[in-house]
Formats: sequence, C-alpha cells, structure tokens
Amino acid sequence: MTYKRFAEVVLDIPLNKKFHYRIPPSFESQIGIGKRVKVPFRSRTIIGYCVGLTDVSDVGTTKDIIQVIDKKPILSLKMLEVAEWLADFYFCGWGEALETFLPFVVRKGLNAKTINVAKLSKDEAFIKDTISTIRRKAPKQAKALEVLSGIDEMAVQELAITSKCKAASIYSLRDRGLISLNKRQVDDSVFTSKHYERTCHLQPTKEQEKAINLIKKRLRERKHNTVLLKGVTGSGKTEVYLQAISEAIALGLKTIVLVPEISLT
Repeated sequence: MTYKRFAEVVLDIPLNKKFHYRIPPSFESQIGIGKRVKVPFRSRTIIGYCVGLTDVSDVGTTKDIIQVIDKKPILSLKMLEVAEWLADFYFCGWGEALETFLPFVVRKGLNAKTINVAKLSKDEAFIKDTISTIRRKAPKQAKALEVLSGIDEMAVQELAITSKCKAASIYSLRDRGLISLNKRQVDDSVFTSKHYERTCHLQPTKEQEKAINLIKKRLRERKHNTVLLKGVTGSGKTEVYLQAISEAIALGLKTIVLVPEISLT
C-alpha cells in the first residue's frame, strides 16, 4: 500500500488556510482524513484536523505530526465540506468552524457522558396487573410503566418527560423491583449511520397544531418564510420542530437544526 507523505491540517485559529505537516513512517497507517492530530505550531503544540493527504507540499520546510489522536475519523467528508463552507461564508478559520461540530466531551477530552436507562424487570402480564392495581394511588408510576410496556428500554430523563412525572416516581418503581436502572454510555460521535425510529407519536395540543399547520402551509408554498415560535420551557416547542422537520423531508426538502450546547429532547 502506498502512503501519502504530507497531511493537510487546519487549526483552531482565525486563519482560513491549510498547513502541511510531514507524516512520519510510524503514523502512515494511522493518519486519515477526519482525524485529529497533535502538531507543532510556532512555539507550542496544538490539536488540528486532517482534511487532506498529499504527496506534494509547497512549503520549503515542513514539521512532523506529533500524534494521531483518533483511531477512526470523528468527522465525515460531508461535515468537513460544510465546515469549509461555514468558514468561507462567515470569515472564520476552517478549524474554528470544525470546533463547533464536536461534542464538548470530545473537545475537552472529558470522560464520555453516561445516563440512567430504565427497563422492565417483570413480565408483561405482571406489569399489566400492577398498572391496574396502582393506577389510583400512584398514577404517575402507572403511566411510566405504561410507557415502558412494549419497548425495550428508555432513558430515565426521557421516561420522566414522556410520562409527565418526576424522576422520584421512576426510582420508586426501581425500589419496588418493577424496573431496573442501568448506566449507559452515550454515543457522542458527531456523525453516525444509526437510524432512529420514534418510539411514540404524540397528539399535538390545539396550540401546537395551529403552529404546525402554519409551518406546513408555508413549506408547501415553497416560498422563503420566517416563523417565530414563542413558548416557555416545557410548552411543547420541540414537538413542533419535529413535525415541521418530518413535513419538510416528506416534501423532498432538507432541514438544518442549529442546537445550542444544551440537551434537546
């Protein structure tokens, strides 16, 4: 197998250009587009992103890559392309744009996030009888059991939201031996081929339905429109987003979801 001699690397600096670094023989089989690399830059060592490989460099003297950080690419070719467009459009560095694509734990080198996942501990018949028994005195717990019935497992936070109950109700179910809670590492990869199906389809409220119908109408008109969705925390804006996205995809359109550094249900 023939390996390339140089890696094209972009850095997290306000400069939209690629830097050439020599690939030492020990890294030839490890280097790859979309991987992070540790490289010398001026008087310091920083982390950059490999965006290309080449046999030719227009730089007189090149420095060596110090380390290939990732075993497999954490950024796809499509994401590199989008980040390059962002850098050109917003006049920032390509590496700066790529920083926004990475989860916080990846950028800061923290341990991967773990969550509690709930799963039924009893058979379906037993759970059905239990729901009937506790429905009057513990309606929230009964609702949580109903939501879990028929599915494999669900994150505690998601179960609490879907069941409209507090986490305490779910932990009570665990204490009664009706469900088990297990730690699960969250997959924070920035690009995944996994396909997720919705586990439940919510019936919109009148206010949600009004907003959804307006957005659908605008989408079908195929005209550029701006819609401001106003609602307090917990009012159900996320469901409006999801149904609007589904409608756009059904119409053969594309969607971009810009998410701040907080969890979106």
